[in-house]
Amino acid sequence: LAIQMIRRIWGPFVWVPPPAFTPRAVLGGDYLLYPGMLFWYALLPWMLAGLAVTGWHLILGRTAFMLGAAWIFAMLYWAQFVVINLPYRQREALFPVLAVFAWLGFEHTRHRPWARKAYAGYWLALVTLAAAHTVTRMMVAR
Repeated sequence: LAIQMIRRIWGPFVWVPPPAFTPRAVLGGDYLLYPGMLFWYALLPWMLAGLAVTGWHLILGRTAFMLGAAWIFAMLYWAQFVVINLPYRQREALFPVLAVFAWLGFEHTRHRPWARKAYAGYWLALVTLAAAHTVTRMMVAR
């Protein structure tokens, strides 16, 4: 279950190159999603922070109606994406809405002393995931 969650949240993995750099190989896989994945990786912590802060403000009754509606939509859509094995393209459809929450999350955390360290830790964890995934793929391919 944890591996499926990692695959759904951080996949397709940009550190996995296509088997060949031919039009058929590149266009036949998810490789055209890689540029968007870099934005996804960069904004994911801020998206989660924005969703958390907005959800808390929604519970306290301090959220504008439209932002609350966008939060409910995003959470329901995200829940469907996580529970049902939807393709990555479905996640990309939600990206513009989540980008708004990324901005809110960034604004909420940017003056917090721990925010830079947490963001650097996130990238360190992502690089560690990429290295472990690459090493595992190499060992299995032998």
